[in-house]
Amino acid sequence: MENQIKIILKYFNSGNYKRVIEKSQRLQKKYSQSSYLDNLLGSAYLKIGDNKNAKINFESSITKSPENIAALNNLANLEKNNGNYKTAQKIYLKILKLDQNYVNALINYANLKIDIGDSNAAIKTLTKAIAIDPNNSVALFNLATAYLTLGQKTKSLKYALRSSEINPNFTPVDKLISAIKTYNKDDDHFIRMKNKLNDLNINQFNKIHLNFAIAKAYKDMGENKKFIEHIITGNALRKKISNYDLKKDINLINNIKLMFKNIDYSKVQLSNNNKKIIFVVGMPRSGTSLVEQILSSHSKVYGAGELPFLKQSILDKFNKEFFMHDSFSDLNEISKSYIDNISFLSGTKEYILDKNPLNFIWIGFIKLLFPNAKIIHIKRNSKDTCFSCFKELFENLYFTDDQYDLSTFYNSYNDLMNFWNSSLKNYIHTLNYEDLVDSTKSNVIQMLKFCELDFEENCLNFTENKSAVRTISVSQVRNPIYKSSVGSYKDYEENLKTLFDNLV
Repeated sequence: MENQIKIILKYFNSGNYKRVIEKSQRLQKKYSQSSYLDNLLGSAYLKIGDNKNAKINFESSITKSPENIAALNNLANLEKNNGNYKTAQKIYLKILKLDQNYVNALINYANLKIDIGDSNAAIKTLTKAIAIDPNNSVALFNLATAYLTLGQKTKSLKYALRSSEINPNFTPVDKLISAIKTYNKDDDHFIRMKNKLNDLNINQFNKIHLNFAIAKAYKDMGENKKFIEHIITGNALRKKISNYDLKKDINLINNIKLMFKNIDYSKVQLSNNNKKIIFVVGMPRSGTSLVEQILSSHSKVYGAGELPFLKQSILDKFNKEFFMHDSFSDLNEISKSYIDNISFLSGTKEYILDKNPLNFIWIGFIKLLFPNAKIIHIKRNSKDTCFSCFKELFENLYFTDDQYDLSTFYNSYNDLMNFWNSSLKNYIHTLNYEDLVDSTKSNVIQMLKFCELDFEENCLNFTENKSAVRTISVSQVRNPIYKSSVGSYKDYEENLKTLFDNLV
């Protein structure tokens, strides 16, 4: 068994997770009581996005060995990634009770704190982890991330460079460094990244991050051709190893439209619908982070970031065939679950703002669950939006990796928003990104009026907002509004013909 696991671990470390699953399942038949093997198999499932089978194997591992802190840690990470923050925190605290110096749990507990907007607590926890293990490159990387969410770029760069020095092959840290630095052709970090890209020991996962980081460097130098070449290469590498199925997302959107085609919203009465919630929706990279910064600068609004709760609450209650059902008996439970989850977050302000852009899919549910909620839909030029999506590396979005997938998803988004606007008149405030950057004050006043909020000058001084920013836009939203991103796609129309030609 030991020799077989060594072979499996080589596949795991090279990113060949499907092979890990095949070999581990065969080995499981012979060593059915192995807690270690279950945990390894769960980890492989987690890497390919199969959360259901990952959870089954982690729980099986814990059943066989209740104090297997590695499996407990993995299960906590899974719960965190699914938005079950309360459950995840409970498991992390259980691990740290078993072993208060278990560095992996400290690191992941700190990540949870970052996710819920408590970056200062994350920094405290990560500092403890580094005191235990000063050369832990992951802890240093996450500490750099925590400082970046607070806009503290100098400290972020300091810890990111230390992390990279300790583990040069961990290239997500190069991607983080590239977001902070401005490059020229003689930059030492740029030269090191190019050398790493040609290193045969760098696996596919790490090459993805390297390509995006090098692309950013070339963009700084004004070398647009090399910039877009590396973006295309990075996306193609991730598309190759991801498990993404575009049809599932398109079918989801189409079935949502069928389900809500003839709904009479006035006939559904819920008991948990008085919470004041603002949902900011739209395509990623359309300006949702900018709107969040503006609105969360208001004294009555707490910006909670991109919350996963709504999607999880809905999908936990309805199976994949739920669209064919007429029953809404589970809606009160979904509403209660969502409100319980947001109550876990720090912040006691009157309004809570959820800026998960893909909540546009669930607008019909939002109307049923929270009829008094306010929905801000920010819409940007389709080509600018798609180009901006394609040039970024998202952690949990995979439709952006391929030109056809991205344009098809955008078309479905646009179609669904037209459907919501037609069937839910006056429930959605649509804000054009270009109008916002061109006439900021008048558009902010209109947006606040829609949310039933008085105008406050702080909303125009949003660059002074010190709250943590946990999205790709972290480097941009702390800057004054700029217009240079309007029409930014135009230099790349020849390179991205599949993307742009497929847009309706």
